[in-house]
Amino acid sequence: MVPFDQAVVRSVEELIALQLSNSSSTPAQLGPRRAAFAEDLRRALLAYDSSSRDEETISTEALIAARPLGHAGQAWLGYRPGPHPYAVVRRGPPPQP
Repeated sequence: MVPFDQAVVRSVEELIALQLSNSSSTPAQLGPRRAAFAEDLRRALLAYDSSSRDEETISTEALIAARPLGHAGQAWLGYRPGPHPYAVVRRGPPPQP
């Protein structure tokens, strides 16, 4: 596992925008209630913490794995080393060297 922690500080307006990006509270879902929703959320956030900043540590872990190269129809993982490496998952037989 490769751990990665990142400290993120968001303003009240960024938190409101983040909430509006959720599928249950998009501007399309809220329709004409969007402005009232944003104002209610702004008031609640400022009542909770008047500093108007939210600090959060986002922790991410990555596990990188591959299956052994197999026969036609199985997935395989290709990797190109160099200054701009990439990995790609393909189906079918692996390329011959």
